[in-house]
Amino acid sequence: MLAAVGLEDDYPALDEPARIALLTRLIEERRPLIPADTGGFSASTQETVATFRLLRDLRAGEHADALQSYIISGTSGPVDLLEVLLLMKECGVLLRIVPLFESGETLAAAADTMRTLLELPCYRSALAGVGDEQEIMVGYSDSNKDVGYVASGWAVYRAQIELADLMREHGVRWTFFHGRGGAVGRGGGPSNVAILAQPPGTVGGRLKVTEQGEVLAGKYSVTEIAHRELELTASAALMRGAGPGDARLSADRAVRFTPVIEGMAGVSARAYRDLVYGDPDFVAFFHAVTPVDEISRLRLGSRPAKRKQTDRIEDFRAIPWVFSWTQARIVLPAWYGLGTALTAAREDHGIDLLREMDADWPFFAALLSNAEMALSKADLDIARRYASLCADAGIRERIWCKIEAEFERTRDELLAITGGERLLDREPVLQRSIERRNPAVDPLSFIQLELLRRRRAGQGGDELGRASFLAINGISGGLRNTG
Repeated sequence: MLAAVGLEDDYPALDEPARIALLTRLIEERRPLIPADTGGFSASTQETVATFRLLRDLRAGEHADALQSYIISGTSGPVDLLEVLLLMKECGVLLRIVPLFESGETLAAAADTMRTLLELPCYRSALAGVGDEQEIMVGYSDSNKDVGYVASGWAVYRAQIELADLMREHGVRWTFFHGRGGAVGRGGGPSNVAILAQPPGTVGGRLKVTEQGEVLAGKYSVTEIAHRELELTASAALMRGAGPGDARLSADRAVRFTPVIEGMAGVSARAYRDLVYGDPDFVAFFHAVTPVDEISRLRLGSRPAKRKQTDRIEDFRAIPWVFSWTQARIVLPAWYGLGTALTAAREDHGIDLLREMDADWPFFAALLSNAEMALSKADLDIARRYASLCADAGIRERIWCKIEAEFERTRDELLAITGGERLLDREPVLQRSIERRNPAVDPLSFIQLELLRRRRAGQGGDELGRASFLAINGISGGLRNTG
C-alpha cells in the first residue's frame, strides 16, 4: 500500500524504530492513504482492504456488538498492532486490537511490546476509543511446542504478572484471554484448577477463555454437566479475582519458590529443545511413529495442519502436533522435560521444598497434577509398538530411549513429591475413570498400528483409509482431552 501511493518503496527493509515512526505519523495524519478504488493494488492487498471495509460495514449494522476484538496471531512486536491500527483508521473501523503472544520469546517480550505501545499517543487514543481496556491473549499451544511444557507454563504465568503491573502503572484496565485447547499440551485440564492457578492480581473479575474441540461436547452437551462446569468456572474466577487467592503463598514463600521454577523452566526447555529441535532425525521419527500424516488428511482442525508446506516442527500447527502424540499413546508435549527439571530442582533444593511448593502454590500444583494426568493416559508398552514403526533402528533406539527414560524419570519424580505408589493416587475418581477406559482404547491402538503398517505398505485403498480414520476417532473419544 505504501509503495503504491509513493510513500515508502521498501517498507519490509525498515528496522523496527523506523517502522514505528512511520506508522505513528501515518496514523496521526488526516490524509487518507487508500483510495475508494483499490484496483491499483495487488490482489492480496485488495482482499485485506476489503476485509477491513467489511468489518466497518458490519460494525454499522444491528449486530455491531458481535464484533469487538481483532486478534493478531503470532504478535512479535509493537509494529504488528500499529499496522492493524493504521488499516482500521484508513477503513473507518475501530475494534479492540488484541495481541496474541504465543511463543516463548514473544511471551518474554510481551511487557516490552505493550510498554512501547502505551507510550504512543496514537495508540492510547485508540485504546480510549474502546473503553480504555486492553485485551491480551496468551497462547499455550505454540509456546509449548516451542519450549516445552514447564517453560511454556511459566512463561505464560510470568508474562501475565509483568503485563498486569504495566497496565496498572499506565492506568489501563485489562482482560487476559487464555488460548487454551483441550489437551494438557495445549493448556488444557480442569478449568477451575487452571483459573485458581492464575497469578495473583491478574484476573480482577475479568477472564476470557477459549473452549474448543472435543471439550465442547464433554463439558456442555448435557445440561446438568454444563451447569456444573459454568458454576465451577464462575466460582473460580470470583475466588481468583476477589477471594483469598494465593493467601497461602506468602511473600517469603514467593521469594523462595520463584528461583526454583525459573531454574526448572530453563532445564526443561533445554531438555525439550535438545530432543525436538536438536536431533536432526526427530522429524523423521515423528512422522514414522505417529499417525500425523493420516491426521493431516482427516481435516480435524479449522485450518491446515501446517502453516507452510515443510516438514519443520516449527511449521506444524498445535492441534495435529499434540493430537498425534496422544494417538501414539506417548502424550509427549504434556510432560517431556518435567522429569529432568524436577530431578535438578530436587538435587539443588531438596524434596521438602518441592513438596511445600506443591502444597502451597496453586500454579505449581496444577503444573504437576496435569502432567500426572497426562502420564496416566500414556502407555509405554503400547507406545513402544508405535516406536517400532520407525524402520531405521539407529534413529528409533536413540530417540525412543530418550523418551522412555524421561517418561520414567518424570513418573518417579512426581511420585516422590506426591508420596503415592501409583500415578493419581490423590485423585482416585480420575484414576478409576482412566483405568476403566483404557481396556476399551487399547485394542483400538493395536488395530490402528496394523492399519498404519498396511497403509504405509500401499495396501487397502479407500476402505483402509476410512478404517484408519475410525480408529483415530475411537482412540480420541476413549482418551478424551486429546488436543
